Parts: sequence; C-alpha cells; structure tokens
Amino acid sequence: LIDNSKCHLDIYEAGIMLSGNFSDTFKAISVMSKEIESIRLVRGKELIETFYLSPIYILSKLGVPNRISRYFSFHPSEYKISETRILIKAKEHKMLLITSGYRFESLLESFMNKGYGPKLNVEKKPSRRRIEYSTALSKLKVPFLN
Repeated sequence: LIDNSKCHLDIYEAGIMLSGNFSDTFKAISVMSKEIESIRLVRGKELIETFYLSPIYILSKLGVPNRISRYFSFHPSEYKISETRILIKAKEHKMLLITSGYRFESLLESFMNKGYGPKLNVEKKPSRRRIEYSTALSKLKVPFLN
C-alpha cells in the first residue's frame, strides 16, 4: 500500500473502515473488531501562548477546559495542538494514522461509544502554557557573575 495517502476513517461496532485511494486495486481497508488487538490514541502536545487577561487566560483561570476555551481566542496562534496519532494493531495489520490534533476528543468519544474501550490505550502529551512559564521566569532572580 502507498504510504502517506489520505484516507477517511469510519468507526463501527463491527469494525473499522479506511477508505481512500491507496492503490489501483485497494479503495478500502476493513478491519473487523474481533481482529483488532489494540488501539493506541496519542494526543498531541498542546501549546497555549496567550496574554494576560485574554479570554483564554480568564476562562482557564475559572477552570474551563482548554478544549472549550480555545474557541475564544483573539488570534489563532494563541492555542496550538500537534497532530493526533492512531496506532491500530490487528492480527494481520498494523496501521499508523495521523490526523489533526483538534480531532482527539471526537475520536476518543467515537471509540468509546462503539465499544473499543477495553482495547483502547490513551496517551496524552503534556500541555505547556507560555504565560505561566514567562511569569515564573520573571519572578526568578539570578545573581549576575562578575
């Protein structure tokens, strides 16, 4: 099969269907749920570069999750998340799928709703807030060497 080919992932209770233009003979790949040994869902690294009193900053201080507060950004560069990776291990297949980092929550919900919870392994990379990092650095006093 062709590497780096675009495809569409459909999740069903009976199995998983990948449809795309893989080669001249393969237009779809199906994996039955009983053949799936494990599914690893890796959430990308989250980077929040906001400024003091921005809507994202205020909402996060009020305890609103980042997946909701990211919609209230002034500029798209305030919230970034790297790609989500899906590794599906079956008896005869091993597939690595890469998608947008913003799709993690919907993919997790789809896998759980379709009954793949026992086979699902979720990994979340750390998130980093630039405003807290820069505030901590400004409070740090380092004596200069002569």
